[in-house]
Amino acid sequence: MNEGDETKSIKSGLLFCILFFSSSSAHRLTHNFRSKMPSAKRSADSSDEGSPVPETIDVDFEFFSPKPIDFHGIKSLLKQLFTNDSILSSDKKENVQSSLTSMFSELAELIIEQSFLGSTVKVDEGGEDDPYSLMTVIPLLNALTSNPSLAEKSSRQTENDFAVKSLQTHILSKCKSTPKYEKLSALLLSSASKVGFLLNERLINMPVEIVVPMLRMLLQELKDAQLQYDYFLMISKIYNEVEPLDSSDDDEEIDIEDQESSPKKQKREEPQKKKKKAHNIDKDTTFYFQPEDEIFQKHADYFIDYKLVSESNKHSATVPEARNSFHDFGIDPSRRVLVISSKKLSLIYDELDKLYGVAAKQ
Repeated sequence: MNEGDETKSIKSGLLFCILFFSSSSAHRLTHNFRSKMPSAKRSADSSDEGSPVPETIDVDFEFFSPKPIDFHGIKSLLKQLFTNDSILSSDKKENVQSSLTSMFSELAELIIEQSFLGSTVKVDEGGEDDPYSLMTVIPLLNALTSNPSLAEKSSRQTENDFAVKSLQTHILSKCKSTPKYEKLSALLLSSASKVGFLLNERLINMPVEIVVPMLRMLLQELKDAQLQYDYFLMISKIYNEVEPLDSSDDDEEIDIEDQESSPKKQKREEPQKKKKKAHNIDKDTTFYFQPEDEIFQKHADYFIDYKLVSESNKHSATVPEARNSFHDFGIDPSRRVLVISSKKLSLIYDELDKLYGVAAKQ
């Protein structure tokens, strides 16, 4: 490992419930823990040859500071969070996608530039793979201009201003039609409060346990860098259950004999002969793609929900990508903006540690 990639805090073994501590002068340590990740294989004696059999594999995760090789991986994680739903300040449709690409690129550069803050998670010791998870804080405009620590470390002030302004514009545009828009707008546009965007994003099959050491390291890094925030904004991926769009042949029962012998009779009786399978749908309950987000929301001052609407399909409640991949399975994805006082972040960490930390596994 290069000198600049000093290892990040704590070594812990989830399977063996062993926790080791190490430190370095820069307080950047490698976090290396073993976790079980789901896999699947076919069973030789299974009656259904196509049915996968659940299996677990042991994985050692390495924690690194963001670095230039992570650029494309960080962009992918940003796209996963925001989707192609983002509508920026551009009035022209053809410029929306280029604005999105620019925002993701500049945000990725900003995250890499402030490598003294935040963590990525990989599975290779050299850290050359794309990150599977990312946690950091992006300063919004009022914090970017009022934090001396950030100004001294930045050599890309113009680009950073664009990235942060685009992010802030996106968040406000999504919340504009909600009752709490004025409250959020006043917070983001006020020079009296320093607000940071807390980015916590990972691939869907990554274990929730990695959040505990990442948040612990982030809290320490904020303290070491003397970065002062009054509030954190966080976007949580949520969903509600809906009736699946996908209908298989098994969902219908049609009298083929009647259809062949009496077309007129079949045409008249067909509506009665089609039977949909019943689905138990809980439309009133909100679910979280990342379970730790429920704890973040519990301690939030307030939150605002918004639907995913694409520029090319504004009349649809969901962007095409999300509809095709989620609605077929009865899932309607959306986003929730959380506003969290900086004083609550330590409480959130304590609760997450009790639920998902090493001690909780013993």
